[in-house]
Amino acid sequence: QGRAKETSRFAQEAAGIAREQLPELADQPTVLADLSMRDVASFDEWVNITKRSSVVFSTRLHGAILPALLDIPTFIRAGGIPKFRGVYELSLRHLSHVRMIDESGAVADDSMFDEPR
Repeated sequence: QGRAKETSRFAQEAAGIAREQLPELADQPTVLADLSMRDVASFDEWVNITKRSSVVFSTRLHGAILPALLDIPTFIRAGGIPKFRGVYELSLRHLSHVRMIDESGAVADDSMFDEPR
């Protein structure tokens, strides 16, 4: 039950970000599912759904890497997991179509990752 509330909150957050950041996609159909679960999608189905996506929102690192590599706008909700920040900073941050969603639910400004000089 707690998981459903979390998913619902993230779905609402993602819809708002999509409207704000990518208004041209407002009329696109939406797929809301935890595609990492085998009973929801096989690996091949996950790859095919991802390849056909106009935008991907993910709370899982592996769910964000494939769309990032395919040049699909990708938003990652890290949820306070240091691994997300590290991978984003070292491997994904330079990609203009990949953005982190911060703890407040806003699309993070890249300057928050800059080290003080």
